[in-house]
Amino acid sequence: MPSAHIRQLNRNDTAELLALLYQDPYYNVFMIGNLESVGLDHPDLDYWGSFRGGRLAGALMRYRTFWNVYDAGEADLRGFAWLMDRRGDAQVLHGRDELIARLSKLLRDYEVQDEHRLRFCHLPELRPMLISSHSVRRATMADLPALVAFYTNAEEMSRDEQAVRHCLEHCRIFVATNEKRIVSAALTNAETRDLAMIGGVYTPPDLRFQGFASACVFAICQDLVADGKEACLFYENPVAEGIYRRLGFKQMGYWRLLSLRPV
Repeated sequence: MPSAHIRQLNRNDTAELLALLYQDPYYNVFMIGNLESVGLDHPDLDYWGSFRGGRLAGALMRYRTFWNVYDAGEADLRGFAWLMDRRGDAQVLHGRDELIARLSKLLRDYEVQDEHRLRFCHLPELRPMLISSHSVRRATMADLPALVAFYTNAEEMSRDEQAVRHCLEHCRIFVATNEKRIVSAALTNAETRDLAMIGGVYTPPDLRFQGFASACVFAICQDLVADGKEACLFYENPVAEGIYRRLGFKQMGYWRLLSLRPV
């Protein structure tokens, strides 16, 4: 059974929850971004808090089937694991490397189907890049059908229509086009007032090594800098590493991504 000090959070907890999450803004970018963009009343979003002596010590977030956790030092991770087991709808658990490893070992009704330890980077300063001749622009809602088709078979970067729509409404997507066809894209999965998590960087195999992805990432980083936001991202692809290093990304740790299935 969960600790008596764990409860689901509501809008009255927003200020205390944000204060907690901003203790580690980089690793909590998803938790903060979802909270700031859609709030605690959204049906796809739940937060539970672990309290010690009346003080919020940790938080567990569900966004659709994606889960994140934060522990400020005294959170009841066993109780959080019990909650995940009880709901039974978790497909992905991700976040700070060592914390996700600890929480996953406490799960009883799931097993890890796939696991990735990814390099987590931030962009303290965007480096200049040779001007690309590729046509790159920020996508709009008019691009939704084309983007859904583009991301449907985008390998590990695949997204459904709801996810793409969320990025267009609450974050941003940049696309490279060739004769009006989308040939590459990059997006932000979550944004806070200061940070943005870049993801969804994808170019179909037959169009790679032509600079499309570099142009998209550079354009989205420029746009973020103009808005006063710092970019961050995680990756494991060595080709992607070359792009990100040239732009000025620096590693700050590791991000763990687990695919879960019920047992």
